[in-house]
Amino acid sequence: MLKKIPFIRKFFLILLTVLFITSIAVSVKASESKNNYQFIKNTVEENFKANLEQRGMSNIELDAEILSEMETPKGFYFVKVNINDRDNNKQATDYIITNGEYLLPDVIDISQGESIKSSLAFRYDVYDINTEGLTLIYGKKSADNIIVDISDFQCPYCKRAYKYIKEKVKDMDNVAVYKVHLPLKIHNKAVIYAKIFEAGKMLGVNFADELYSGEYDKMDKNEILEKFAAKTDNPEKFKTLVNSDRVQKKLDRSKQLAESLGVNSTPVVFFNGRKVEGFNTELIDKGLELFN
Repeated sequence: MLKKIPFIRKFFLILLTVLFITSIAVSVKASESKNNYQFIKNTVEENFKANLEQRGMSNIELDAEILSEMETPKGFYFVKVNINDRDNNKQATDYIITNGEYLLPDVIDISQGESIKSSLAFRYDVYDINTEGLTLIYGKKSADNIIVDISDFQCPYCKRAYKYIKEKVKDMDNVAVYKVHLPLKIHNKAVIYAKIFEAGKMLGVNFADELYSGEYDKMDKNEILEKFAAKTDNPEKFKTLVNSDRVQKKLDRSKQLAESLGVNSTPVVFFNGRKVEGFNTELIDKGLELFN
């Protein structure tokens, strides 16, 4: 089953930025229990709510889950915050670094150039994704290790992530890579590429490498369709499939899945349920290490 907590990431980040930049002093008594998770949880929730109420946002539910105490900086915690804006019917979930009173956007390990927040989010942000109905890019459905690739064939960073991951897993036998389409509006060939991929797979042809190559990005859509149709044993059937309800339902299923996972940008790749946003080779490698 899917993790059914959708979130509007942009909404959450704007909210956090406002709270961070224009923070209001809130008096919360410290005590010997300051290092206690419950105390930090209460402090985070009270401070957030106080800030929100000052801005006339009183009908918002907040829940802070303290995941771990950080080694550096001392006294700070890695916290998952869920926000439910009932008035606007919006939900947001993200991770923050805080001591309850102050918010750090991130902590960077300068020597490694590593985002501590991203590394911790990778550890805790785990999803159970139902791959039923998704199309394999490569691998076998019986594989124990699952990669779910949410991407756009025309997205430059998606292309880089695809090539990087394919090279890394080429000698792994127990890995299945599934495709979730999220065509971005800024890419005018993304939808036709997604349809070509699905229609090709239905006819036993995998066009993923060519679609990610960028070779066809400057061509007219009709020309692209004819080019790929000619690569199949049944060009007319292929073109019919590209424009069929069957293929459209595949794309609709992908969009619904991406939305349910809170994904609105590409690429986002899940390694046995652990999320990596963007072309982040460090976290991709951590994801692949899970397969060993």
